[in-house]
Amino acid sequence: MKISTKLILAFTVLVLMIAGIASYSFFRSRNALEETLGTNSIFIAEGYLLRMNEALEKNVEILQIQTPRRVLQEAIAASNLRYRKLEDVPSHMDRLDKQWTSATPGSTIPLMHDILDSELSLELKKTLINLYEKKQGSRQFEYVLVTNEYGAPVAMTTRNPFYRHDNEEWFKTVKKNRLFVGDVEFDESFQKTVIPVAVPVIDDNGRFIGAIKASVSADGVIRKTLLSLKRYKTTELLLMTTSGKAVYSTNAFRFHEDLSGKPYFKNIKGLSGYFTVEEGQKQRLFSYVYSEKFGAFISPHWVLLVQHDLDEVLAKSFILRKHILIATVIVLILGITIAVYISRTISKPLHRAREIALKMSKGDLSERISIRTHDEIGSLMQSLDSMIDTTKRMAELADRISHGDLTGGVQPRSEKDVLGNALAHMVSDLKGQVSDIIEGANVIATATGEITAAASQLVAGSSETATSISQTTATVEEVKQASTVANEKAKEVSEVAQKSMLHSQRGQEAVKKVIEGMGSIKDRMKQLAGDIMNLSDQSHAIGQIIATVNDIAEQTNLLSVNAAIEAMKAGEYGKGFSVVAGEIKSLSEQSKRATTQVKTILNDIQKAIGQAVMATEEGSKVIEAGVRQSEEAGETIEVLAQNIVGASEASTQIAASSQQQLVGMDQVALAMVSIREASAQNVNSTRQVENSAKNLHELGQRLRTLTANYKL
Repeated sequence: MKISTKLILAFTVLVLMIAGIASYSFFRSRNALEETLGTNSIFIAEGYLLRMNEALEKNVEILQIQTPRRVLQEAIAASNLRYRKLEDVPSHMDRLDKQWTSATPGSTIPLMHDILDSELSLELKKTLINLYEKKQGSRQFEYVLVTNEYGAPVAMTTRNPFYRHDNEEWFKTVKKNRLFVGDVEFDESFQKTVIPVAVPVIDDNGRFIGAIKASVSADGVIRKTLLSLKRYKTTELLLMTTSGKAVYSTNAFRFHEDLSGKPYFKNIKGLSGYFTVEEGQKQRLFSYVYSEKFGAFISPHWVLLVQHDLDEVLAKSFILRKHILIATVIVLILGITIAVYISRTISKPLHRAREIALKMSKGDLSERISIRTHDEIGSLMQSLDSMIDTTKRMAELADRISHGDLTGGVQPRSEKDVLGNALAHMVSDLKGQVSDIIEGANVIATATGEITAAASQLVAGSSETATSISQTTATVEEVKQASTVANEKAKEVSEVAQKSMLHSQRGQEAVKKVIEGMGSIKDRMKQLAGDIMNLSDQSHAIGQIIATVNDIAEQTNLLSVNAAIEAMKAGEYGKGFSVVAGEIKSLSEQSKRATTQVKTILNDIQKAIGQAVMATEEGSKVIEAGVRQSEEAGETIEVLAQNIVGASEASTQIAASSQQQLVGMDQVALAMVSIREASAQNVNSTRQVENSAKNLHELGQRLRTLTANYKL
């Protein structure tokens, strides 16, 4: 980017920054003005609502002053006394209310005349209506009504549309000894907006005896107060209920018009605040405040809305913004003009210097600088011109050196003249190097002859060595093949030995199992012999038991004989016993026969046991002999297994040694191949060395010829 463009951009950015700061300040001041106006409008609206509340409270106080007056207390007391004597007060009031409401508008009935022309009505009209109208020029109360404790009228300043008031909200409120202030309403009879207020009438004992109701003129309370609030031509004031019903406006309005659908109504939140809303393509500033409790008096629920046209409010700010914009444009134009002038003053010499420097970078030193000024640009041009002269002198010196003339010297312009010092050192170093090169060329020319002869001899010796290595490689290859065959045979022997070792181990394990089985049989035979001997002993015991049983049978037989004899002696009494003795004899004979049979069987068993004992003894001897033979066979197999293991280990070692020998032969064969290849490379290298020596000899001769051209 050019300097002129940079300067123009810099001035433009600076001016735009100033304009931005000014615009920001303008918008901040505008916001501050809106905030100040909105806040002030809130304060003013709060003050005027306070005045309206005070004015309304003053009217209530005027009514409260009337309540203890003697004429009013006596009139209410007399009316209450009459009503207390009636048997059915509600029916009486309904009847009178029908008469009252049946009268045509503009006409009066005797009942109305009695009340309107009463002393209290005339007194109230004089003191509360006419007197204030005469003093202030307008009415403070449109009408005043006094009722007894039953809600029936006692006095009134103007005809009231109803007779009965006990079912109305205001009467129910004051009957509880509370003040009543209603919302603004439009009185059809007066064609005016009024604010209904009512106060209770209390006797000396503090008991409720009646009420006073008055319609306060809204014009006196609201209109005069709000008109003093206008500050601008476009300022509009609007008083409405919290539900959005219009009560009063400085513009044309319809009483109790519903404004809840207006855009600004949705922004009314909280007790007070301000906001802006666009209406009719114009921005308007709205401030609002709710009426609040004032002392012991609860005001109506009103919202006072103050609105201004922002174009009028911010007119001076708009003028200021216009002036700022004009000033910004003027400053921008001046800044760009100054930037263009300065950029031309600076960029023109610099552009010329750039062209000359570009030519110098390409080696063109023919240009000269003709710009002469007395500022920093002029000094820069003079320095650039001096640099051209110095570069020309250095170029001439380099040209002489290129032609071999090293007789001239270089004088640096200062200690920090890097190029001058470098050239001086270069000339000095070149002189020394050329001298060394001349001497080296003579030495090289002499040595290269000797190197060439030695290289020729080395080529011949290398060729003979390569032939011998080829023969040795062939022999090593034959030995390698024989080693491969021996290694394969050794592997086969090792595998057979391994299998024999496995078979011997299995035979040894089988013999061990046979010995263990024979031992188990021997133990079982010993146990069996013991059992047979125990059986023999028990058979002898059984024989003794049989002998005893036989003796018992003989004794029983003898006893049965004696019993039979005794039975015969007893005659008839011994017949039964004789039968028993016969049975006993029969049993004893059976026992003898059984014992005889058992004895015979026992004898056979004893013979069999004897034969079994002899057989077990012979079996034990045979088993012992078999165990001894098995042990001898196991020892023989164990010795054979040890021999087979030794043979297997030896064959394994032979196979390993054969494998190592084969690996060694492979390595020797590879080494011989490498040596053969290295020998061939050596032959090629020596031939290259021979050629290089010849080339070096030629180069030495040429170098000697070239160095002869330098002048030292």
